[in-house]
Amino acid sequence: SEVTNITSLTAKYTKLVKLTVTKYIGLQFVLSPSTTKNYYSSGANVSVSYLNGNYKVSLKNNENNTLQVLLKNSDGVYVLTPALNKSFKFQSDWPTNSYHAYLPLSVYREVLNDEQNSVEKKDKFIITSKVNSKYNSALKIQKVFLNTKTLMIEEVIVYDDGMNVQIDCKYNAIDQKAKLSGDDFNLEKVSASARLLIG
Repeated sequence: SEVTNITSLTAKYTKLVKLTVTKYIGLQFVLSPSTTKNYYSSGANVSVSYLNGNYKVSLKNNENNTLQVLLKNSDGVYVLTPALNKSFKFQSDWPTNSYHAYLPLSVYREVLNDEQNSVEKKDKFIITSKVNSKYNSALKIQKVFLNTKTLMIEEVIVYDDGMNVQIDCKYNAIDQKAKLSGDDFNLEKVSASARLLIG
């Protein structure tokens, strides 16, 4: 197997990484339950939408079926709890303020920030890089698994110093041409649709 620095990968991959870090026109994807000690011990289904700096992240706990939505739009950052019919606004630069394995932009940022990153090619590209998590010092190393044809993320596994798995995010589907609009990040409309999801 070939191990090399990311800068020597194909021009196509390098271009993709730079585009991903810069901007997605429309992005939606779903992650399968995460094996993690840091979010939900029982795992969570995560759905993410991104458009021009707007984010919507829905996390559904597999143990008690509760739903939480993180929303960032031009008005600010909100945490929505549909079961309580409440939303809370925060003064925050989330999600750029720390590392998030469920966001490709965050994952690639860590890769590019680590000059010692490495890439191994097996049945997938496996990128290994350091992680700098502002709020969880246990997260030290990530392995990013890419499809060798599409170069899309298929899985991100995050480890502590002892290479014990802390987070395992499997990316089930990614739509880079999702038909998103400002309404998909409107607080009132997101709140209403989230309430429908929990009945």
